[in-house]
Amino acid sequence: MLVLNGFEAAADQGRSVPDNLRQRIEQLPTKLTQLYRSKEKVALQAFVTEQQPDKVRTEIRRDQEAIARSVDYERNAEGWGGTISSIEAASATLTHVENLISFYVTRIFKKDHSFNLENWHVAWRKASKRDK
Repeated sequence: MLVLNGFEAAADQGRSVPDNLRQRIEQLPTKLTQLYRSKEKVALQAFVTEQQPDKVRTEIRRDQEAIARSVDYERNAEGWGGTISSIEAASATLTHVENLISFYVTRIFKKDHSFNLENWHVAWRKASKRDK
């Protein structure tokens, strides 16, 4: 059984996904460019982990800052810095957001055969330009 931040995934607990959340998830691939500043990732993580949205926002912000710092440290340690570090940090942060959303959608629907998770992942990879 998957344990995530100390909480079991909702799908493993047999909770049903509310229709409004299901509809929002189905629309995520078409809304990808808007997601980086949206609340969708908070809604997904809060649902799966059963945490309050404020706590989830704090965790997401902490993770994104840690990713940006890590890239900055790595690039500066290699003798690089400046603009390229900022670009790579932004790219790593955006990839993290994409992976976070995909991870939580998978946890929500992995046992729900009424939702076509495979088709959703195809659309998601295409929207995130990782459809190789």
